[in-house]
Amino acid sequence: MKIIDGASMFQMTLQEFVRSNTFKQVAQKRGFNAPPITEINKEKPAYAYVNNGRWVAQCSGCKGGAEYVWLSGPHQMFCANCGNRDINGQWRLVIVPSGDTLTVITKLLLKRPDPATQNWMPQESLYNLLQENIEYGVM
Repeated sequence: MKIIDGASMFQMTLQEFVRSNTFKQVAQKRGFNAPPITEINKEKPAYAYVNNGRWVAQCSGCKGGAEYVWLSGPHQMFCANCGNRDINGQWRLVIVPSGDTLTVITKLLLKRPDPATQNWMPQESLYNLLQENIEYGVM
């Protein structure tokens, strides 16, 4: 079992996903022209979090779109809901927990057998995750 990110969900890198028909069809259906993956806006970042066993980031522009995060990078997202219109359609930087913190979050969440309980938010401490694991009876 693992926490699912974009790479494990789609079995490809973010660069490959952007070139895929899946991404192109969604963008076309919503009327967006996704810019080159190198056009990243760092002014209004999104923050990676875990929801039901998935690493995602919510668009900080529309608050309506959540997209998979590629933990191996690059750490950026393009909102299928709004096309990142608040940042002129550029890719949005995604802040991902750093190495050791990411590892501990993942290990603690994987102790929970039910993906519905595998949740973490950036403002949540590692101590809180540990306490929740004790409450779930998995520590």
